[in-house]
Amino acid sequence: MVSILWDGAPPWMWQLIPPTGQVYVINHWDEVLDWFRNFLPKVAKTLREIDRKLELQSQYVTEVRTKVLNNDIAAIEHCLYVKEAQGWTETITTIRVPVTELPPKIRCKVKTDGESNDITVEMEAELGMKI
Repeated sequence: MVSILWDGAPPWMWQLIPPTGQVYVINHWDEVLDWFRNFLPKVAKTLREIDRKLELQSQYVTEVRTKVLNNDIAAIEHCLYVKEAQGWTETITTIRVPVTELPPKIRCKVKTDGESNDITVEMEAELGMKI
């Protein structure tokens, strides 16, 4: 796994391990699933800690989207939306994986026009856990 980009997420996101708002390059679908299984509980735990420490009543929404970056690479995006006093903040962590590695149920939802498509339900089924 290679981390290649930080997109300027809000300062409190720096507490997340692994950090959100990065791009990861992964070659096999099993590695994508392993990455999500490791990443999602850490994000949830950190958000609970931030709420507890700062006594916030923040609202969180997550989704997973996919799109084709070029003919053979798909972007799987974990999108985290947090409502704070000043409004909603969006942080996107992206995994790039060859389209050929996507399972058929997800591959058929990949758009080739550069637009993203929600695959949260399909990813939850693949992972066997709620996103």
